[in-house]
Amino acid sequence: MSRSNRVQLFFFAWEITCMINLLTFSLLVIYISGIWKFSKGYKQTNFSSSLANRLVLSVFWPVLLIANKGYRKNFQKALKG
Repeated sequence: MSRSNRVQLFFFAWEITCMINLLTFSLLVIYISGIWKFSKGYKQTNFSSSLANRLVLSVFWPVLLIANKGYRKNFQKALKG
């Protein structure tokens, strides 16, 4: 492998690493924002007001949003609230 090919390969690997890091950071920001927004509007939902329930529903919001229609409706209420 020639020197120029190794340099190109290095920069390609560097670009991929940077893109993965950017994607990871973006997903983390979206996840934390979802927790924050749901927690702030939790009073608008039909869920019980216990701290444990609020914590579980906030942390698992991506899974519940996909899997549960009732949760989706309450999630939208919380975001509006």
